[in-house]
Amino acid sequence: MADQKISALTEITTLADADLVPVVDVSVPETKKITKANFKADLILNAASEYTKNQNLDSVTLAIAAGAVAIDFEIHGNSKLTLDENATLSAPTNLVDGRAVMLKVVQDATGGRTLSFNAAYDFAGNDSVVNATASAETWYFFWTDGTNVYARKIWEDD
Repeated sequence: MADQKISALTEITTLADADLVPVVDVSVPETKKITKANFKADLILNAASEYTKNQNLDSVTLAIAAGAVAIDFEIHGNSKLTLDENATLSAPTNLVDGRAVMLKVVQDATGGRTLSFNAAYDFAGNDSVVNATASAETWYFFWTDGTNVYARKIWEDD
């Protein structure tokens, strides 16, 4: 590749083994040339990291379709569900050991809606009943070992 202005380079949004990402070589200050370094996605993503600030998962709004609510452990890490009808949380998908989901359930202004859980959610005899008061919030935490889904109701409005 001939010398190019940085503004003329095409952005690479995903990495594959053969992708080359331009970097500035500051080890030779007198040249300050753009060089290419081969970054493998597995070297970047599998490196141990230490964060100095809390990380955030954007909240995903779940929908009720024909009385059922789907949970995908890959993309629904922080989810919100507004009950405007009775619903059942379907068996979750994309279970991988160590994944977790936080679910905030909110009653609509009418209230009195119920939320049932597929047998895949193991509450181990603990309370799973959603607060039925109008506009009330109930929070659930789910985690998986890749096969089983462990579940707890962790908070609800008084």
